[in-house]
Amino acid sequence: SGKYQSAIGAFQELLRRGIDRDLEDNCLLWIGVSHFNLNRFERAASSFKQVIDWKGSDKKADALFMLGQTYEQLGNGRQAKTMFEALLKEFPTGELAPAARRKLTALESTK
Repeated sequence: SGKYQSAIGAFQELLRRGIDRDLEDNCLLWIGVSHFNLNRFERAASSFKQVIDWKGSDKKADALFMLGQTYEQLGNGRQAKTMFEALLKEFPTGELAPAARRKLTALESTK
């Protein structure tokens, strides 16, 4: 509903209080998405990187895609491409694969 700052606070509070370890990466992802939507791209990138590094995260594909988009917003097409390629390498048939391919095509056309 666009209440990104409130969402960040709520997810941080869940992490602070101690949430099931299986859900911590979900909180980090949504904190990153909220920062992204507030145009706080450096903070968003930090959250997405934590999810990517999270052992056994079920949100890694989402974090790779969002980090790629974050790098796009920061004007770093090379890093964006690296993230979309990593997503396709690890999750070639995943839900986000078609969107990652479209992003790569768009990045190639802007060279």
